[in-house]
Amino acid sequence: MKVKNPKQPGKDKNSVLDAINVAGNKFDLLNVVEAFVKLHTGSHQKFLVNGSNRLIKISSPKVDKVAREISFYVGQGSFGIPSDIISSTSLKSTHKKKSEESDVIDYYVHLRLPAGSKAGYAILHSIGNINVKSWLSDYLGLHVNNQLAACGLILSPLCSSLALKTYLKDADVRSIKVSHFETPAGADVADILTDDTIEKTLVLKREGGLGKLSGFIGKGKKRDLLVAISDKDCTDVKAEVSFNGRSRVISLEGSKTPKAKFYLQEPQIKFKDGVPTRESIAKFATELMDDLDNSN
Repeated sequence: MKVKNPKQPGKDKNSVLDAINVAGNKFDLLNVVEAFVKLHTGSHQKFLVNGSNRLIKISSPKVDKVAREISFYVGQGSFGIPSDIISSTSLKSTHKKKSEESDVIDYYVHLRLPAGSKAGYAILHSIGNINVKSWLSDYLGLHVNNQLAACGLILSPLCSSLALKTYLKDADVRSIKVSHFETPAGADVADILTDDTIEKTLVLKREGGLGKLSGFIGKGKKRDLLVAISDKDCTDVKAEVSFNGRSRVISLEGSKTPKAKFYLQEPQIKFKDGVPTRESIAKFATELMDDLDNSN
């Protein structure tokens, strides 16, 4: 998370998060975010997100002024299209969902905005491909823009090279999985059907740290090539590492700029009815931010 201030002197327009200077006054982004959270806590509100009608409400906010962290749940659900609710047990319809009804799911959000820093962290819980990044980025961004006189909020995905910066040096690798290879351009469909390499998971197990691989790829920016395989050959690379006595499963999604995701899994995360408990997910988020913070 960064705040760009176009009126800030100098070439670097990113503001220190607890000292954003606007018209001679200093603002703290933590206070701005806290006000936004209070604004959306209480009752559901209607929003249009990526062309979809959604009901959204923030609940259970917690603010730690000393650690400069704020966490909360964003309840989110879409509405506008009627559907059938089918029981997974009886495989029969139990309810006809009306167009105005919405199935709201709670997603956990955890922010850290370090004092004296120009960059903060946002841990956003997702379930499958559904998350609250679009809503949070759009509407918190609008709030920041309104409250801080044209300052802009930047909420960008964590890149794979930054996510692995600490782990490349100090972590022990358990395995690396390379999966979901993309179909070759212009390939014959008949050949694809018999080619078992199109979607295959390769598990590369070895001892030692990922840092030992650095000697094979040179110095400087070339170190980032270690994770570039998610760009060229496949759509997903997963690294399972052990760091400071804790395990991490990092997914590097293939794109022009590979993004990083961290998987929630037991025994680190305790689940109740398929949803992670707040205590366990908050601990995971805090430790993960500690890892990333120490890597800079």
